[in-house]
Amino acid sequence: MTIYLLGGDESFLIKQKLDELKAKLLTNEISSLNYLYYGESKLKDFIENTQFLSLGKRLIIFNNCNWFTKAKDKISDTSLKEVELILKDDIPDLDIIIVAYHKLDNSLKTTKLFKEHSQIFEFESTKYYRGSYNPKLSEFVKHEAKLAHVSIDEKAIKYLLDITNGNLWLIHQEINKLATFVLPNKHISYSLIESQSDFSTDIFALSESFLGHDKDVLLTNLKNILSSNQPLQIIAFFQTMLVKWIKIKTFEEYYNSKLPQRPGILKRELPIKDLANKIANEMDARPFVIEKDLKGLSKVELDYLHQCQAHLIDLESQVKSGLIQDRQAVEMFFLNTVKK
Repeated sequence: MTIYLLGGDESFLIKQKLDELKAKLLTNEISSLNYLYYGESKLKDFIENTQFLSLGKRLIIFNNCNWFTKAKDKISDTSLKEVELILKDDIPDLDIIIVAYHKLDNSLKTTKLFKEHSQIFEFESTKYYRGSYNPKLSEFVKHEAKLAHVSIDEKAIKYLLDITNGNLWLIHQEINKLATFVLPNKHISYSLIESQSDFSTDIFALSESFLGHDKDVLLTNLKNILSSNQPLQIIAFFQTMLVKWIKIKTFEEYYNSKLPQRPGILKRELPIKDLANKIANEMDARPFVIEKDLKGLSKVELDYLHQCQAHLIDLESQVKSGLIQDRQAVEMFFLNTVKK
């Protein structure tokens, strides 16, 4: 049995590694019955689906696991003991991929247990501040350009990082869009990006109207941004934002649940600045950024964000399968998830 544990707060690189491992492990030797994929995984899924024997090679992917964070569901000592027995058992012809879209908390028993028996791949997001120079992100842009069979100059790289705030999903989408637009030429220039990309301001206005449930304003913002940007770029951005918002709301609920309850008070909450500091420490972010997100998320329920995430993943899958057009998917997402 080989276990691959992928974790961190950089979902783009995690997705790349997941695709790489799937391409390597999902061979013709594995039948459809021996390939299992769990989109949002509980520890009980791991316990229940790794113990039965079958003929031939097996691959199981447990995606979006929250077993390695303080905000996880409560895990009993009995469950941990069962997991320990499974990990120590050399189950033949079984490969497992476990994916966690957050930093692995090394203080937890669950993390220590899995790290002892797994191949670990951790991906930490690179912080970018407008107007700064970041060699790691610059190299990423050059690599993405090379994969798209184009070159890109330094001034264009700096401008691209500024308008995307160093978001890898957006950089990937933008490079591929520009590489197609520039054909038959093979170079992305600063003037080209400047003329084709005015994404940052519009997308954050769209985000604010989305969280504010202001459908009229949202549809106006959506129409503006769709007029000059690829729908898949919008999908990629909102996937990233939903992952971030879900983490913030999960930590918010966790820390508020730890407060002592007093008679006559149904619910107590930490002051927003205290909460922002705690969450910023968990997510390695700046407190004022988290505080702004908390204010925007104040009237948004965690279940709603999970529903939005599932809906967007389903729509993207339909786009990639050719069942619907990308623009139609974006419009359906906002019309179906935002209430007036």
